[in-house]
Amino acid sequence: GSSQNWAGPLTTSPLTFNLGSSLIVPAGTSVILTVKADTKTVTGINYTAGDIRADVVTLGSVARGQSSQNTIVVTPQAGRLLTLGSTNATFSKTGGFVNSVSSPNTANVKIGSYTVTAGDLEDLVVTNIGILPTITGAAVTDFSGLKLGGSDSSTIYGQFSTSATSSFSMNVTVPKNTSKVFEVFADAGSVPGAGVISTSASITFRGTVNANSTTQPSTGGTATLTFNTAAIPAANVTKLTSSPVSQLVVGGTSNQAIVTYNVKATGGTATIQELTFDVAGGADRITSIMVGGVTRTVTGATGNLVTGLNIAVPEGNSGVDVPVTVNYGTVRQPSGGVAADTTASTGITLQILKAISGSQQILTPAIAQSSNLMQLVSTKPTLTVPNTSLTGLGNTEVKIGEVTVAADAAGNLKVNRFVFDVTPAGATLPTIATPRIADGSTTVAGAVCAGTTVVTCDFGTPSLTDADGYTVVAGTSKTFSLYATIGAVSGAAGTVSVSSKLQVGATGISWDDINASATNLTGANVYNYPTGSYSVKN
Repeated sequence: GSSQNWAGPLTTSPLTFNLGSSLIVPAGTSVILTVKADTKTVTGINYTAGDIRADVVTLGSVARGQSSQNTIVVTPQAGRLLTLGSTNATFSKTGGFVNSVSSPNTANVKIGSYTVTAGDLEDLVVTNIGILPTITGAAVTDFSGLKLGGSDSSTIYGQFSTSATSSFSMNVTVPKNTSKVFEVFADAGSVPGAGVISTSASITFRGTVNANSTTQPSTGGTATLTFNTAAIPAANVTKLTSSPVSQLVVGGTSNQAIVTYNVKATGGTATIQELTFDVAGGADRITSIMVGGVTRTVTGATGNLVTGLNIAVPEGNSGVDVPVTVNYGTVRQPSGGVAADTTASTGITLQILKAISGSQQILTPAIAQSSNLMQLVSTKPTLTVPNTSLTGLGNTEVKIGEVTVAADAAGNLKVNRFVFDVTPAGATLPTIATPRIADGSTTVAGAVCAGTTVVTCDFGTPSLTDADGYTVVAGTSKTFSLYATIGAVSGAAGTVSVSSKLQVGATGISWDDINASATNLTGANVYNYPTGSYSVKN
C-alpha cells in the first residue's frame, strides 16, 4: 500500500489511491482492504478527542477485470466510526480500607490504601504517587519510615513529612480494564493516646500509546488510624460455654481439650505473651499444659507459667478464642500411677495474663477462670439405650428395656448395678412384676432385680461389695436386657404401653474401675449419658 496526508475538506477532497497490481482479487475469492492512519497531526500532536471514519466513495473508485478489461464502479461504502480518546483512569481510596485502631510502637502499620484502575482505551504507566500524611494529637516525630508498596511493585521508601507531599517515583504498568492497589505504611513510635493519622494521595500516569502525562488526586475520602494503648481487664477473659463438659477421662490421654477461653482487648490491639495456670489435683494428674503452640510441664498445683506465646488479640467484642489442651497422668493402682478420681476433681484455672500493646505491658491478675472439672480414671464405660417403640406387650413376660455397656480399650470394668425408671401407660395401667436382667434372654447369673416403676438390678451382692459385678472386657461391649412379667393389659391395640430408660444422673449405673481399684463409681460424668427410652405397646 501507499500513504498520503489528508489536506482538505473530506467531501470535496477525498484521498485517491492508485493500487495498480497491488490489489488483485482472484476470481471467486474476496480480499479485505484495510485502511490505517496515524491519529496525530503532521507536526506530531496527538488527537485526544473526536471521531474518525474511512469511507469508500464513488468518485474515482473503480475496478477492472484483468481479462475482459471491463470497468466496474465500486459501490460507496461507509466505514466504521472510531472514537478517539486519551488515557483514562480512576484513582481512589481502596474499598474496605476504613477507620481503624492500632497500638503505639508498632512497625509497618498501614496508614493508607489506594487503587488505580485503567480504563478501556489503553494500558497506563504509573510514574509517580504522592502521599501527604495528616497527623492530629501527635507529632510528626512520632512516625518514621514512610513506605509505599504495591501488589506488583517493590516497596519504595520515602521521606516522612506532613508539610510536603512525599513523591514515590516508579514505572508500573497497569493493563487496561485492570486495577492495582498501592498501600502506605509507616513505623509508629510512642504515639500519644488518641493520636490520629490519615493520608491523601495523587497519581501521575501516562498511556502506553498516548504518552501525554496526567496528574490527578485520589477520590473516595480518607480513612483514619487512631492509636490507643490496649487494656485487657479480668472481666474480658471468659470461659466459653462450648468448652468440654465434666466427663470421665482415661489417664495417660495426651493433648486432650480441656477449656477454651475468649480474650477481648479494649482501646487497641494486644499480644498475649504469658499465661499462668493453677492445676486442681496437682502436677501428677495433669502433667503438661498446651496453649498457643507452647507446651509447659506442670510443676505444682499453682504458678504454672506458659511463656513464649504470641497470641494476637484484636480490639472489639469478638476477641480471640484461646483453646487449651492438657496431658493427663497415668492412672494405675496399686502398681503405679495416680489414684482414680471418685468424683470430677481434675482441672485447670487461668489466673494471670501478661500481654503487650505496642511497647506497653499489660498485666491482668486475679482472672480465676476455671475449666470444667474432669474425673480421671484408668478406663471408662460408654452407655447406649436405644430409643425404640415396639409392639408385643401382653399379659406375659416381655422385654421392657435395654442398655449396652462398652469398656474403653484402656482396661476392664465391672458393672455393679443398673437403675431403670419404668413407666406404665394406658387407660388401665398395666402391672409390672418379677423383673430380671438378662444377657440376650438368659438371666445373668447372680443378678437380682427388684421394683416396679423404679427397677434396681444388682450384679452379685446387693450391698455393692468389691466381689460383685459383671466384667466387661477392655475394648468390648455387652448388651443387657430388662424383662418383667406384665399384667392387666387390655384395650385396643396401641393403647397400653410400658417404657423404660436408664435413671438419669449418678444413680443410673454403679461400676468399678478394676485396674485403678476404684469401686462403686457412678454415672455422673459418663460422656453423652443416654436419655433414650425403650417402649413396648400392645
